[in-house]
Amino acid sequence: MIIPEVEGQHTKEVARPERRRISTRIVIEEAKSKVSTLDLADLLCGQGKLRHVGDGKRAACCPLPGHDDKTPSFVVYTSTNSWFCFACLVGGDVIELARHAWGYDKAEVATAAAMLLIEFGLEVPQRPPS
Repeated sequence: MIIPEVEGQHTKEVARPERRRISTRIVIEEAKSKVSTLDLADLLCGQGKLRHVGDGKRAACCPLPGHDDKTPSFVVYTSTNSWFCFACLVGGDVIELARHAWGYDKAEVATAAAMLLIEFGLEVPQRPPS
């Protein structure tokens, strides 16, 4: 689709990217089922930075923006596919980790889920036809 863009006295045509209709519920479920919290945490913390700290737990310095850890406070629970940062006092599932790490607000959960799928080379599901 081409839309006109006004620039001073002149108009020029700019191509707008095609909008894809996606179902927020489907994209969130898809991201949760295909990407583990441990995989995203490993990507965010750096390869090999997560260390075993107990049965089904891995810890590292917090990868969230604005938090400079000197001691590991970020824990991934592999048995529940969840995480928690004891310094930031936030936690959740893989979507919440993506949302916090990449700066999306609560209303942009589906966008964070879609970006998570894209980051791991997976396809974002389309909304089924009405």
